[in-house]
Amino acid sequence: MATGRHLVIVESPAKARTIGRYLGDDYTVEASVGHIRDLPQPKDLPADMKKGPFGRFAVDVENDFEPYYVVDPDKKKKVAELKRLMKDADTLYLATDEDREACGGHIDFALECTGAMPVVAQAIDCIGMLGTAILVGGAPAGAEITVDHQSVLWGKRIIGTLGGGSTNEELITALIGLYRQGRFPFDELVRMYELADVEQAIADSVSGEVIKPVLRISEV
Repeated sequence: MATGRHLVIVESPAKARTIGRYLGDDYTVEASVGHIRDLPQPKDLPADMKKGPFGRFAVDVENDFEPYYVVDPDKKKKVAELKRLMKDADTLYLATDEDREACGGHIDFALECTGAMPVVAQAIDCIGMLGTAILVGGAPAGAEITVDHQSVLWGKRIIGTLGGGSTNEELITALIGLYRQGRFPFDELVRMYELADVEQAIADSVSGEVIKPVLRISEV
């Protein structure tokens, strides 16, 4: 069983109550109460989109049929509630019925920075059709993962990349901008350890318990 706090999102309150009885105290099961977002009616599109390729169906018919989704106004309160619950969770599970309809909002991009094999596997599993998992973290030599071949046939891409090739002035400025928007909570990704706890820091990193362990070295 995974460690930490977990948020499980299902579609109906009845499912939430039933599933909640089977999971332990570390799991919070919440219902989205149906769809959270959908394609808007053409008349409800922003003015600058009504005359372009999105104009007729809220789908870009000229560029790979990219959809333009909006959050249902009646669901904004529910979205705020789910965001609040997510702040206290270490893991999010979108437990929708994939055999019935295309729900769950699969992730388009996952950036894996730990090099921990369980976390790498999770990053690959969470992306949906045509999604991309970018692997940055350095895993130990000889480390291996198992990938579901069927899901890769949906167009998933797994890309390895090397760090250190960015322009610091541009990257740091961009990251600060994302942090101010609440889209890059780096203070939630870092955990400080005393130098004497280096073994615990390594263990937590390998298990995926922490994303970025940082050792605090006191002045000598």
